[in-house]
Amino acid sequence: MKNLKSKGLVAFGLASLCLIFTSQSIADNGGISATNATPKPWIVTSNGSSYVKFDHLGMVTIVGNVQYSTDITGRIKSWWTYPKMTNGYGIALKLPSLAAYKNGKTYSPGNRPKTINETVAMSIPSTVIASHAIGMCEFQAIQLRNKGLSNQQIFSQDREVSFEVVLEYSVDANGAGSSNPLMQAQLSPYIIKVRCAKWAGSTVPTTTNFDTGLVVSNAVMTHKTISALNGACKVKLTTRLTTNKRRRFIRFRYVSKSGKKSRIFKVRTGPLKRAHVTHTWNLVNSPGPLDGTDIHMEGVSPPFKSNVVAAYTQCSEAGPASLSGNQLRVLSAVMQSKMINAMNGACKVKLTTMLRANKPNSIIRFRYRSREGKQSKVFTTMTNPQKMASITHTWNIENAPSVFDGTTIRMIGTLPKFQSNIAVAYTECRQRTSAGTTIAGNPKKPTVNKSIRRSSNLAAPKNRPTNRKLNKFVAPKRRQRIRRLNKRIVPKNKTR
Repeated sequence: MKNLKSKGLVAFGLASLCLIFTSQSIADNGGISATNATPKPWIVTSNGSSYVKFDHLGMVTIVGNVQYSTDITGRIKSWWTYPKMTNGYGIALKLPSLAAYKNGKTYSPGNRPKTINETVAMSIPSTVIASHAIGMCEFQAIQLRNKGLSNQQIFSQDREVSFEVVLEYSVDANGAGSSNPLMQAQLSPYIIKVRCAKWAGSTVPTTTNFDTGLVVSNAVMTHKTISALNGACKVKLTTRLTTNKRRRFIRFRYVSKSGKKSRIFKVRTGPLKRAHVTHTWNLVNSPGPLDGTDIHMEGVSPPFKSNVVAAYTQCSEAGPASLSGNQLRVLSAVMQSKMINAMNGACKVKLTTMLRANKPNSIIRFRYRSREGKQSKVFTTMTNPQKMASITHTWNIENAPSVFDGTTIRMIGTLPKFQSNIAVAYTECRQRTSAGTTIAGNPKKPTVNKSIRRSSNLAAPKNRPTNRKLNKFVAPKRRQRIRRLNKRIVPKNKTR
């Protein structure tokens, strides 16, 4: 018996070990990596003073390898992958999602493999890549100018920037060790080189479209500050040019007080010998000549100079060319809502918002906006010495128009730009508005009044005696019942 018992224990131990190793072996595993990109290299061309063109038409291609195995059990139903790209030079800005250009396979039930080892190519329109490739080359040129290099020195040789690419993929598999679906990403990025090509011609290209006899007699520039809700800084420059000739081209660029220069632009005069130019500079996402000082337009052909305008903006987010940080900014805005219901059923919402800014004793302008787009008027508040501001508004929905429409609401800053969190604007309203519509929300169920008074708009009950004088010969119980009906009184413990 002892031998049998010991043999049983040994067999049980071996079986347990087999289960342990089997459970480890059936776990799914896989990997993915970007392996190539075509054409090679990607090229950006210049005009001798700035980089202007991504020199590829149609599509560029990123190639990757996908490997996945379900080992002992399970089958692969489908998989897909797409690239994620980031600027490899300067500010590491991520490109917009490229999920629309994903590639993969789906297998029919009878042809589902246990293992895949696939090479996959993803084609992306060159227009999606172009602005980011040009932006990196331009950013490099700005850095070189800041070091004292001239355009001749910068654009006389090839230079290089790069993109970093990782692939994200998803595998839909079934079986004991499968995650359904399993999403993973490549760990180490693949480097795609971008050549900022040298300019083979003169430093500033010439063309017969530009008239040497053209004269710009007046150049007036104005600017407008634009600040997005995410803190991005933009400056819109509008310039009116007056010349001595019709339908002639003018070449110009923007120059800042510190010496930064934009690329060269061109515009054509109209029948009235005038030209109108508008440029908007996004300081967070793209390099430009704006550096928080002043800016003016400088003529390249013919030579001229506009007035100088201030290029400051209220910027709450740093960028490669961010402006002066001495402007008022709202660092946080936290809003809370409280429901108030009066005894008469009127609907009210009390909103309390705490603002934290970067400056004391400063004026902030704001308004409320609902999810449906309704907006309140503009309000004003001032920060205290601790750079804080507390704002309370109570909205009476019954008696006055407001931004509440039964959805949600948030505070939107108009100067400076900011936005608060979203607060709930629902109320429990039991009273109808003057328009006859009930305020959105979850109204409480009305209670039934046991003593309903007589009302002229209530329908008369059936079989009701028309004569109020009761016949004395009517039975007493019947007479009492008729009297109650005439008085519209509902007896206790009974309902009509």
